[in-house]
Amino acid sequence: MATLLLSAGLFLFVSYLCLISFRRLSVQWRVRRRIRSALRHNRLEIRLAKTRPDHLLQIYRHVYDSALFESRSIRFKSPARREQYISDELNRMIRHPLLSAFFSLMVLVKGLLAILLLVMSFSIGAVMLDEFKTAPLALPSLSQAEEVIDAFLVSDDHGPSFTFKNETAAVSPLFQESGGTYPEHVMNAKQLGQAMSYHMKAFEPRFQITYQGNPQDFEQTFKRAVSWTERNDPYHARTIERYAYQYVDHGTHVECEVTMKYRLTNEENALVNGKIKQIAKSMPKGLSDFEKVKYVNDYIVHHTAYNLKSKASPYTPYSILLNGEGVCEGYALSSLLLLKELGIEAQYISGTARGELHAWNLVKLDGKWYHLDTTWNDPIPDRGNVIGYDYFLIPDERMKKDHKWNEADFPKTAEAAYL
Repeated sequence: MATLLLSAGLFLFVSYLCLISFRRLSVQWRVRRRIRSALRHNRLEIRLAKTRPDHLLQIYRHVYDSALFESRSIRFKSPARREQYISDELNRMIRHPLLSAFFSLMVLVKGLLAILLLVMSFSIGAVMLDEFKTAPLALPSLSQAEEVIDAFLVSDDHGPSFTFKNETAAVSPLFQESGGTYPEHVMNAKQLGQAMSYHMKAFEPRFQITYQGNPQDFEQTFKRAVSWTERNDPYHARTIERYAYQYVDHGTHVECEVTMKYRLTNEENALVNGKIKQIAKSMPKGLSDFEKVKYVNDYIVHHTAYNLKSKASPYTPYSILLNGEGVCEGYALSSLLLLKELGIEAQYISGTARGELHAWNLVKLDGKWYHLDTTWNDPIPDRGNVIGYDYFLIPDERMKKDHKWNEADFPKTAEAAYL
């Protein structure tokens, strides 16, 4: 609410400055136009009277009277203020002819400033509107309305409601994550990707791979191998903050050394695996696949607050599941791990939403795919047990309204929402 009031005050202040700037610009431009018109009508007399100061003064007096008369429609605080303003503008234009262009430029600058202030006021207005939409209705007189909204967001129309208790049980770390099968030979991009994934699952900071394929296009093969890991092992691929590699071409094979920096440690990953098991074990028994998906959505939204400046890396499930904070990538990866643990086929999607980088999931139910965006189902600012369902099991067409992704890389969804 404080942010909302601050945004509203700033919006009103900038709007006020914008109105003042437009007013001053309009007055100056209209007055100077009338003075120029009067000077043009008298330019011959002014030219002939340049050697006769007394006569020239009379002509300028006539110009002044004409501009004053033509400016009677322009509003001023008083007639005296009108007369003084026109006199000042006339003096600037006739006594400083070399600065005439400068004053014209000042009019343009004022116009641009007014436009800038107008844009700022609209921008602040948009921020204020977003704050109003997301701000909790904390006023006592609106408490009933807030309860109605919250009841709608968690209504039974979206399936069963779940009650989540505060979890106090310690998480048992699971270190026995399988590294998968290391390929017998590494001769193409897929096998190179499998070998990399094997080492990534152990969070090895440096490892070597012997590539036995064609060494001439190894750099392109390595890039395709990285793409393979992103498609087939998105969790571990997304835990990488950055990587580098160097290789030696021995003619018959390539010795490649890869160095990686991860966003979490092997120990933190073990805690993530333990937390996934703990959440799955605490889930009510006998749920359908749909209810399992809803449980995952509700659990993550209920326990997480969107926060880019989290204690741990906000892009990881460790930050989401162990600290209760993070950003879209952490939301989507946590959803992916939980869904797979529950036996639900799911995929990780990276794309954009309203022009910003974003991540979410595809979920397969009853043989059809649907979009699930747990990040956008989580109200901002965080409202505890209030859960949204605007992006819960929806088709491509609805998702395309504000999300973009490489559709060729992912299966098409059902034509209608699941619910």
